[in-house]
Amino acid sequence: MRVHWTLPLGAFLLGGFAIAPLFWLGYVAVVLAHELGHAVLVWRAGHRVESIDITGFGGACRYDLPEGAEEERGAIAWGGVLAQMLIASVATLLVLANLPLEHPVALELKRAFVTVNLMLVAFNLVPVAPLDGADAWPWLLRRFRAARKLSFQRQVTLLDGYTPTIEPPATLAAAAHRQKSKAVRRAHHAPPRRVELSPRIPRRPTPSDPEAYRSDRAFAALLQEIAGEPRE
Repeated sequence: MRVHWTLPLGAFLLGGFAIAPLFWLGYVAVVLAHELGHAVLVWRAGHRVESIDITGFGGACRYDLPEGAEEERGAIAWGGVLAQMLIASVATLLVLANLPLEHPVALELKRAFVTVNLMLVAFNLVPVAPLDGADAWPWLLRRFRAARKLSFQRQVTLLDGYTPTIEPPATLAAAAHRQKSKAVRRAHHAPPRRVELSPRIPRRPTPSDPEAYRSDRAFAALLQEIAGEPRE
């Protein structure tokens, strides 16, 4: 880590040419946190940090990316801004919880950790090299497009059970049409439904039915014989 001679000059200028030691320390902490935010993401990605420079108007975190890891540069670019946002949030909560807003210490910390800090965040996100926005915004846009495409692919996979190979909107329409066609074909070739009929009630014999009438006479004669009555 190297500290450039312009660091106190930048703190003095941004402090409004006033003698404000608390603001100066806060400004140095903001710049250092920004560069350490880059360095942490570089280390987490498994790469090596070559150097960290702290200057009066920012800093520089130099690292070496191997072949095929250029996509990680955009993610690393967000590290410094996220570290600054974390400092702004924590400082605001601590100041509001412990000091009145009119206290001189609260005013200096608020100016360093919130006002100037957020100004540096907005400046760093300008999409112009060598600022972080030149790598951060294109990376975020690529991630958004990849997430949107993956969402379409999952929807089509649920509909048709295959991975699409054309543009997502056209693929969704084609898959929905195929799904509807399959449902129509299944309905046309489905086997006929079996209908359960109620059991047939036996027909009551009538005198006009000779067979049924003779059976009925024989049954009556059998009952009379069992009962001991004389037959007709």
